[in-house]
Amino acid sequence: MLVYPDLVRKNLVSVTQEDLRSLGAKVICVDADNTCIVDATEEPLDGVKSWFDLRQAQGFEVVLLSNGGSKRIENVAKKLEIDYAPLALKPLPFSFFKQAKLHKCKKSEIVMIGDRIFTDILGANIAGCKSIFVYPYKKEERIMFFIKTQRRLERKILAKYSKNKK
Repeated sequence: MLVYPDLVRKNLVSVTQEDLRSLGAKVICVDADNTCIVDATEEPLDGVKSWFDLRQAQGFEVVLLSNGGSKRIENVAKKLEIDYAPLALKPLPFSFFKQAKLHKCKKSEIVMIGDRIFTDILGANIAGCKSIFVYPYKKEERIMFFIKTQRRLERKILAKYSKNKK
């Protein structure tokens, strides 16, 4: 199913090199809000900077791939010392295609890590990339009706995913 991730982990820093290698990753695309920063802020969560540093040292190329605005995402990427692609329009696949072209890799060698099934996971899966769902860092403060509805649906999908994985 397009809404099922390849893996589920507690948070970004719990994603291991082994997880990434098992999925054939060369390029790691990571969502910003509630994955590596608190929603709508610019400060990286604890351990995130060192996680990115370690992944780069292990030979992975890493990119902050976000639907967020360009200036804020640029500021976050500078703090993390990684490339960035703002206004990604996930779940549309075009940003994933662009990353494959930029990094000269197959789409199947890109792993998207994010906290939203209907943007991060769905977009990666539509594009032919791999995906890892991580639970949101915290509940969004700027929660809107459609996000609240999506989160309810995500819980149902993850429950079914977990049941099918057993």
